Amino acid sequence: MSRSRSQGAGTHAGMRTSSGMKVAQAHRIGRLRLTLEAAGVYERARGYHALWFGATGIAYAACLAVLLRQPATGVRLLAIAGAAVAVMQIGLFAHEVGHGAVTRSHSWREALGQLSNSFLIGFGFSHWQHTHPIHHNHPNTEGIDPDMESQGYALYDAAVRRVHGVAARYQPATLLAGFLLWGFAIRIVAVAYAIRQLRREPRTAIDLMCVAGHLAAWVGLGVAFDALPAMAINYCAITVLNGVYMGAILVVPHVGTGSRRRDRELPYFERQVAHSRNYDASAIGTLLCGGLNLQIEHHLLPGVPCIRLRRARPIIAEYCRQHGLPYRQTGYWTAWREVLAHGRRMATLARAQAALDVHRQEAA
Repeated sequence: MSRSRSQGAGTHAGMRTSSGMKVAQAHRIGRLRLTLEAAGVYERARGYHALWFGATGIAYAACLAVLLRQPATGVRLLAIAGAAVAVMQIGLFAHEVGHGAVTRSHSWREALGQLSNSFLIGFGFSHWQHTHPIHHNHPNTEGIDPDMESQGYALYDAAVRRVHGVAARYQPATLLAGFLLWGFAIRIVAVAYAIRQLRREPRTAIDLMCVAGHLAAWVGLGVAFDALPAMAINYCAITVLNGVYMGAILVVPHVGTGSRRRDRELPYFERQVAHSRNYDASAIGTLLCGGLNLQIEHHLLPGVPCIRLRRARPIIAEYCRQHGLPYRQTGYWTAWREVLAHGRRMATLARAQAALDVHRQEAA
């Protein structure tokens, strides 16, 4: 992993008029477009995406083929782990698809998204397309960013008034339990969304058909190879490990980087960098995380292929340095220490809120 380096938050840069009055400077990614183009940041990556999807799909199929043979325990565990990694990588590929980094064609984007996210791994592409743009437009905005509105954990100070159950009061110790269940929860939420939206958004029927096909394929293979009970256990194990993988790479980009109310939101560019954290800049980190390790660059350039984000990093980091904008770049384990420290602070607030609620109930 990369050497830990943190560039702390600075003050908002500005310009001075001839009278000496300081006025806010508008920061837009378009101001860096020529520099980014010269660095090859906007180049398409069709070969990389084809190799990524093809190799991951083959690896996934190979792991399933091994599991269908009901091998010895050691081989079975390796195949389960390999399948979990493949599922995560297919999900990351679907993330690229949804952002338009693979193709700009709406019809191809929908087809690839449903194939990868809904059919191959059983998630719901439409639900992700509904929630993810909100997250990108309003990162860490209280009450708006769906990624910060957990039902079990308090991820920012004001959230403890709403969430102060057992999981919140004892976070981050309870975080692993959440990771173990995350893969199941995402599937349930996505299917529920598709069912609710059927009348208003008929295309969610495609999600339901793809997810049904996904489950039918698993059941059908289990029956065909006389391995249905074993494949059911394998599916659950893969889903559990996939949840741990998601937790390992999806929590650190934003948790513990601050939050704001909607009426206190920063301008677009500033809020993308202020509430994002890069946690690794290596090539292997980018491969394992699908570019989410370079979260600042991803938020500023969501339609850029993940493999190109490393080219953008020094340009954006230098721009932020010059203009006194925050730019958080740390090592992976440093990022996790920050997340865990934030979780402990949230737990303290949640316990205090729970005690206050009990006191109010007793006084009523």
